[in-house]
Amino acid sequence: MKSLFVWVFILFFPSMIAGQVENFTVMFYNVENLFDTEDDPQKADEGFTPNGVYHWNPSRLHKKLNNIAKVIIAAGGWDMPAMVGMCEVENQKVLKMLVNYTPLKDAGYKFVHHESPDPRGIDVALLYRPDIFKVLFHKALPIKDSLGNFLNTRDILFVRVKLNSGDTLDIFINHWPSKYGGVAGSMPKRFAAARTLRRLTDSLQQAGRHHILIMGDLNDNPLDLSVAEILGACPDIHKACPSGLFNLMAPLMKKQNLGSHKFQGQWDIIDHIIVSATLAHCQDRLCVAKAEIFAPEFLLVPDENFTGKRIFRTYNGMRYEGGFADHLPVKAQLTVKNK
Repeated sequence: MKSLFVWVFILFFPSMIAGQVENFTVMFYNVENLFDTEDDPQKADEGFTPNGVYHWNPSRLHKKLNNIAKVIIAAGGWDMPAMVGMCEVENQKVLKMLVNYTPLKDAGYKFVHHESPDPRGIDVALLYRPDIFKVLFHKALPIKDSLGNFLNTRDILFVRVKLNSGDTLDIFINHWPSKYGGVAGSMPKRFAAARTLRRLTDSLQQAGRHHILIMGDLNDNPLDLSVAEILGACPDIHKACPSGLFNLMAPLMKKQNLGSHKFQGQWDIIDHIIVSATLAHCQDRLCVAKAEIFAPEFLLVPDENFTGKRIFRTYNGMRYEGGFADHLPVKAQLTVKNK
């Protein structure tokens, strides 16, 4: 009986035995239109009100918040995720509801959020567990075009955290401009976002800060120009990379019928986890070497118009479905080797 207890202890509590290796889930989730139910006269959010076209009401908001909590808890497996990057969040009100009035309350999540200039009022945010991370600094970083003009879109959220191991990690949460209005016409805006982020990561690495974690909906695939060339997120961790950034989602491009978003029957990987070389190559105590798309059955339904399955959304067009979001989450394991 004693030997059985020892093996169970080793299996489920590996961080407490020799080597002191801890594993934490980090994830990103585009939660699709997480609005409150009130009309903000400064934002184009009137569609998501009780009298708006989506008939958005407290009951539907409550269901969506609990659905999001279900996804986050399931993605963590045995332990709640250490951090969750999010986009399409309206304000701090809905974030407070999410962390305080759903099953997530037991994890004690805190969050970082800044209002952005996005016309619809949808922002990016970071949930984090204060028992694992201490936030040292955070800032909203506006996106500038090639002429130096600020774009009326989501800012990039920069958060610097310190782990219990003493290591620091620089995190960037993104939601780049969409392809609304056409790919060619919207491409310069994503190029601008990529250039903005590249300048920031270059300056950090030149200053000797090498642990960088980038998460976000970039609205482009890993091999598209904005991601692979302008940001310079390299697809192969086994080859040299001038930017020092590696896209952990790129290897998943080889798999068929897999993506984080489906549009007109086509799966794409537009949600990304990108890391610096030190994390990708496990050169130090911190390591993030593999990522995946989290696609449990409860997030999928049969695709009535195309083959296979599609994502179980809150709305399918104008029709309320009561599902989760129009993206699948992406996640990875952060490994911390304590001394």
